[in-house]
Amino acid sequence: MDSRRIPFVCHTRRRHAAALLLLGALGFVLPGSALGDDEEPRVIRVSGEATASAPPDQVIVELAVVTERDRAADAVEENARLLDAVIAALRKEVGKQGRIETASYSLSPRYSYVKSSNTRSLEGYTARNSLRITLDDLDRVGAVIDRGTAAGANEVQSLKFTLKNDEPQHDEALRAAALRAMAKARTIADALGLDVEEVISVDETTRVVRPAYAEMAAGRASAATPVVAPGGVDVRAQVNLRVGVSPRDR
Repeated sequence: MDSRRIPFVCHTRRRHAAALLLLGALGFVLPGSALGDDEEPRVIRVSGEATASAPPDQVIVELAVVTERDRAADAVEENARLLDAVIAALRKEVGKQGRIETASYSLSPRYSYVKSSNTRSLEGYTARNSLRITLDDLDRVGAVIDRGTAAGANEVQSLKFTLKNDEPQHDEALRAAALRAMAKARTIADALGLDVEEVISVDETTRVVRPAYAEMAAGRASAATPVVAPGGVDVRAQVNLRVGVSPRDR
């Protein structure tokens, strides 16, 4: 054998070994190499969902003052006058037991369609100012709506019952969702003749709070305001699991 070729062979082997070490450091495994001797772990991926409910302890009402006038300035001025009266009446009703804040404000033109000329004609302007009233005393909802509409609010935009703190329900839903996901994993593993060995990863992907809405949640306010007793507030959670499994010993 020609001794002059030996250094080249050794140099090539060194470069191959260095490449393997570099790939290993980057997290890659080459099939058939020393780094790929371990088998890939067997994994089952599952998800579980659960919902926890609780009676509401807070109500959020949105009332709107809507004014329509030929001129924008007149619509804004009339709206501001009525809004001041509504806020004053609501403050007397809720006192320090509730919170009143602006939810939204808009000023927009109103058009009518002229069919004969296929054009739009400006009719006037609409100003809309919405107030959000938050109460802890659910029994006062009707009185708040009646007082606000009597003072000048002419739309009840929203009425929803919710929770001041939904963490206990969220924790309950999380526990149930995790147990449901693990039960799914065990069922799948058992059907395939496998045993669940360990939890590799777990994460929460969703958290949804569904407030209870009254039937009269939106629309024009009337002299007799129907207030429907709310149901429970639902808090939903979802948990994803990755579990390692192994063949069952027979």
